Order: sequence, then structure tokens, then C-alpha cells
Amino acid sequence: MNSPKKDYPLLRVRNENENYSLIIVDDLISGINDWKSVQDIVRLTFKALSDVVKCQGETLKELELQIPTKAPKSDINACLAVKSSYNETLRTITEVKNSVESKLSIDEAYSMLDEKVSKSELQYLLGSKANYDEVRSMYCEKNEMRELQAEVRSLRSALQELSEDNYRKIQQCASLRDIQQIQNALEDKASSAEVAELLEEKANKQSVANALHRKANRSDMETLLQTKADLSDFTSLYASVEELSQKVSMKMEQSEFNLFMSEDLQLKVDKTEFDETISSIHILRKELENKAFTHLSNLEGFTSSIKSELEEAQSQLATKSTQEDLEKLSLLVKSTQSEIQELGKTTVSALATKAQEEDLNKLSFIVATKADKKELDSLAHVLENKAEIDELQNCISNIKEELNEINSSIRLDFHKYQDFTSDRSLKTEQCCKIIQEEISRLHESLRMTSERTRENFEETFKNLQIFVSGKADELRITRTELEKIKSDISELDAKKTDRLELRKCIENKVECRDLQESTERCTRDLLKSLSVKCDEIRDMLIKKEKELMQMIDSKPNAHEINNLILENSLTSIRKSYKEETLTESNMMRSSGAFHAREYSNGTDNWKVEFKALDSKISEFINEQLAVNETLCAENCLARWLWRSGEIKGGYSIPWEVESVNTCPENFIWESGNTYIVLMTPGLYEITFAIFASKKPSIELLVNGEPIMIEFNSVGKTWGRHGDGNIIGVSAIEFVAVPGKSRVSMNYSGDVGEGFLGIKKL
Repeated sequence: MNSPKKDYPLLRVRNENENYSLIIVDDLISGINDWKSVQDIVRLTFKALSDVVKCQGETLKELELQIPTKAPKSDINACLAVKSSYNETLRTITEVKNSVESKLSIDEAYSMLDEKVSKSELQYLLGSKANYDEVRSMYCEKNEMRELQAEVRSLRSALQELSEDNYRKIQQCASLRDIQQIQNALEDKASSAEVAELLEEKANKQSVANALHRKANRSDMETLLQTKADLSDFTSLYASVEELSQKVSMKMEQSEFNLFMSEDLQLKVDKTEFDETISSIHILRKELENKAFTHLSNLEGFTSSIKSELEEAQSQLATKSTQEDLEKLSLLVKSTQSEIQELGKTTVSALATKAQEEDLNKLSFIVATKADKKELDSLAHVLENKAEIDELQNCISNIKEELNEINSSIRLDFHKYQDFTSDRSLKTEQCCKIIQEEISRLHESLRMTSERTRENFEETFKNLQIFVSGKADELRITRTELEKIKSDISELDAKKTDRLELRKCIENKVECRDLQESTERCTRDLLKSLSVKCDEIRDMLIKKEKELMQMIDSKPNAHEINNLILENSLTSIRKSYKEETLTESNMMRSSGAFHAREYSNGTDNWKVEFKALDSKISEFINEQLAVNETLCAENCLARWLWRSGEIKGGYSIPWEVESVNTCPENFIWESGNTYIVLMTPGLYEITFAIFASKKPSIELLVNGEPIMIEFNSVGKTWGRHGDGNIIGVSAIEFVAVPGKSRVSMNYSGDVGEGFLGIKKL
């Protein structure tokens, strides 16, 4: 038996987009549907069910509203990647622990603080000390005094150097006495005209040559001298003549002997007279030799004077004659000197022979006139050798003739020598005149030079006087300034306190070292306390961070929350379903079969509706997950900042701060690097802007190669704004890059700042 089909308005299907609708309640209130008698338990169950569904819908809406406020998993992973790991935190904690153990304890710090001077005592001690401004002014005055002293020393050294230079210059200049001596010496010297006259009076080169041609040659003189007898031969002959004379003195004729004995015996000289005459002869001989030697020395002096005059004449006539003529003259002079020396020797030898001849004549006369007693006694024995006297007389006559020839040749040579000396004297006089003329010319030139030097000396002396007068004025000015400075210094010294008072004040004051040490100790203590406080704060922060991380770890994710919500809703539905089944069983026990059949049909329809709700919830969750995935894909971006304005490598921009990075696995960045690494390939949106006072030049590079050079700067007024660099070069560009690409920027321009943003599409 089929049961009639009934309409259950409370169990009709709702719209797909409604989680819970109040249509049933509105229908009931408006009275569209007829009221039917329903059991109270059923009404209560439906009411409870409606309240539960309403609460669940409200909770689901609240959860849906809270889902966008929650952080996604990628953000949480990025934050966790930035945070330090467990090992790093343990390392830092151990380091902090070690540093804390090495620190002073609180008791030691308090004891050190007790040892320190209090602030009031320090202020009291500092109040009795000199003020910093006073000490600074004193130091400034001392520095000024030192600078003045240094300037005065430098001025003194400069003045001393100037005086030394002037003294050296004055010493280098010739004095008036030296100039007067030079003038006197020049006046004593012969003038150039006199020297020229003397040189004109001297013999010319031709006359000297002619005179030399008139003289005998050296070879002729040597041949003549070779024909003459040597002095040694003459002495040997003289010795032989004396021997012969001795022998002759031993012989005598009888007649002569008779005559001598008879008549002329009285005319004979005594032996003493004979000895006197011999001694007188020897004296005369010595005198003749001395005269000959003096004559020879005079000749040598005369030849040396002629030689010096000839040398002077050669030096004066050097401009007139060539070098070859001078050499010829020197050779002629040397030959004449040798000839003069030979003539002197010949004259000496001639004079000696002459003296010897006179001695021989006297001896022969004495021999002829006188005789010795012994000779008279021995006449008888030597009469046999009478023939030898004739031979001796013949030899003597021959010797006399030779001596006469030598005398005549000597006289001729002497006359020639006198002629040569007269010619030579005339020539020397002429040379002297020429030399006097040149000396007069030299005198004139020296006089002109002395006048010029005198004028130059006067000019330099005037300039020195002017310079010294100027320096004297400068010295006066500096002295006046120094006197003023001394007076100012004396006034300042009078105004200043005594050294003893200052020393007492300084002794009462704290020394700078002690003050510095105390301030350093205070600063160290403060730094220690601050470091301790910082360590404590760091520990607190680390603890708080750990607690927060634990709390964050303990909290569920969005997916877990959704799963929990679903589980809670399912458990509540199951509990309500169990309760309803229990109530239904109780009702079926109490009510009839009809009611039970109707209730079973109603529960089946409600279950069908509930199953539809579960599928919708799962669809909704899947849609929400898809939306979240799309939103996360759209939010895969990062942004970095450049704030310092510094450039690396001359042109590369270092990205110093990372402001946003939703995907640190893709956007790899390190602080201070000039590039960003993009791990995944694909399409990216790059945005950047650089702010500077002037238009810069920028390049965007991918893997070191430029892809953009010119950017959006049209219509922008460059220049520094009152509020800073407001406008800048900006660009938005889409690029398709391979994996592990490096994105960087080059910059050249004024100091600026900017940002770089990359978004994965």
C-alpha cells in the first residue's frame, strides 16, 4: 500500500548559495502553510537542530573572514628562513653565557662604584678647579706667545743672514786701500807707449839674423880651437921648460963665469930678493887669475841678462813673429851663449898663457942675470952640456911666436865680441823701448779698468747703502712692533696671576689624566652595565622569540583549521544525529506506525539535504584553496632598497635592504651584493626607480649584458627640490629570463637612492 505523497515545507531544498535560510521560519510566521499538530519532542529537536546549524553558519562566516587575515605558509616559511636556526641560537647563547661569566658580578660592580667618587663630590672638586675656558684661553695665549717668539726668532735669523751676506759681499769687494795700492803700482809701472818705444828701439828680427850671420859658425870655431894647444900640453911644456931652466941654471960658460965673478958680481941680487920677486910673481899670477874669473863671471851675468832680455823681447814680439822665427831666435841665442862661454874660456886660457909668458920672460931674465952659489960651484961639472941652451932658446923662441899668434887671435876675438856685445846692447835697448811702450799701454788699460771698477764699486756701494738703509727702516719698524708686543706682553703678565698661585690652583685641581681615567672608568662601567642590560634584553627577546615560535608552532595552519572546523561540524552533526535517532526510537516506541513512517521519511529527506551540504562544503573548500593558490602565485614578489648612495666597482648599485620577499627560494639575495639571482625561469615584471638631483644614466643588466639603457624621464623637471629628491628615473618592464639569472643595475651620476622590485608572473 503506497502512502500518499505529502509536502513537507520545512524540509524543502534551499538555494545553492545559501548556507542557512530562514524561509521556513518566515513561512511559519506568515501562515502560508497550514499548521499541523506536531509532537513537542519533534519541535524541540528541530529547534535545537536549527540553532546548531545557525551557530555553525555564523562560525563558518567568521572563519571565512579570518582566513585572509592569516599569514600564508610561504610568508611563514620566509620569516622562518630569515630567523636563526637552533644551532645558531645555541651558539649565541653559549657565547653570551661565556661573556656573562667573564663579566664582573653585581657585588664587584657595586664595590667598584663605592670606590668611585660621587657626582656631588666630583662637582665640588671641579668647582674649585680652573674653568675649561680659562685654561683654553691661557693655552691660546701661550700658543700666541710661542708663535710671536718663533716669528721674532725667524726675523732675527733673517736679519743675521742678511748682515752676514752684506758682510761677505763687502769683504769680497776691494777696499779703498787695495784700490790705492793698485793705482800706485800702476803709476810705478811703465806705460804702454814707453814699452812700445823700447820695443821699437830693440833690434829687429832681420838685424839679429844679420848679426848672427856675421858671427863665426860653431864648426869653424871648433876647428880653430882644435888647431890650438890644450892647457894640459901647455902645462907639460911649461914643466919641461922649467926642468930645462933648472938644468941650464946648473951650466955656465967660463967667460961668463969670469965676468960674473969679476965685474958683475956686485950687480947680482941676493937670494932673499930673488925669493921676494918669485912671491910677487905668484901674487901677480893669482891676481891675473882672479881678474880672469871675475871677467868670466861678468860675462856669464851679462849673457844671462841678455838671455832674459831676449826672452822678454820674444814674449813681446810673439804677436809680431811666428813660432818658427822664435824657435830660430832661441837656437841662435843658445849658439851665441855657447860661443860666448867658449870665448870666455879662451880669454881665460890666453890670459893664463900671457901671465905664464911674462913669468917665463922674467925667469929667463933672472936666469940670464943671476946665479946661485951652488950653481957657481957646479959650473965646472955642467959645461959639457952647453949645446942644450941653444936648443932651449930655440924652443923658447918658438913658444913666444905661438903665444904672440894666440894673443893676436884673442885680441881679434875680443874685438869681435865687443862689436857683438855693442850690437846686442843696441838691440836690447830697442826691445826695452818696445816693452816700455807696451807697458805704458798696459798702464792705460789698467787705469781704464781701475776707473771702471771704481765706478762699479761706487754704484754697488750706493746700492748697498740704499739696501742697508731700507733694511734699517724695516728693523726700526720691527723693533717698534717688538716693543709694542713686549709692552702688551708685560701688560698681560701684569694682569695675569703669579705662577705660584697658578701652581697652587693647579695642584688643587684634578689632573687631566686622573679626570680622563675616571671618565674612562665611568664610561667603561656604563658600557659594561649597558652591555649587561643589552645581554639581558637580548636573552629576554630570544626567550620571547622562542615562546612565540613555540606558540606559532603549536597553532594550526589554515588547512588544519579548516579540517578541524569540518571535523567539529561533522562530530556535532553526528552527535545531533545520534540524539535524534535516540529520540526517534523513543517516539516510535510511544507513537503509532503512521507517525513513525512519516518521521522516517522526514529523517531520510533531512539526511539527503545534509549530504548535499557536505558536498557543497568540500566544493567551497576546494574553490578557496584554488583562490589561495592563485593569490599566492600572484603574490610571488620581492623588493630591495639602495639607501647609502655608494657604488661598488665604480658603477654597480649594491642592494642593501630587503623590504619584501614572499618567495626567498626563488629570489636569492645577500646584503651588499650588486645582483639578485632568479632561480626559476619564466616571465617576470621588473620595476625600479632611482632618485637623484640630476638626471643620471642607468643600465639594467641580465647576466652582465645590458637590456635597457633609456628610461622614463620625459617631462620631469630635474634639480633639487626644497623637500629633497622627489622625482627620479623609473621604469616597468616585462622580461622572460632563464633559470639562475642575475639581475643587476649600473649607475653613473650624483649621489642618490632607489629601489628594485621583481614579480613572478
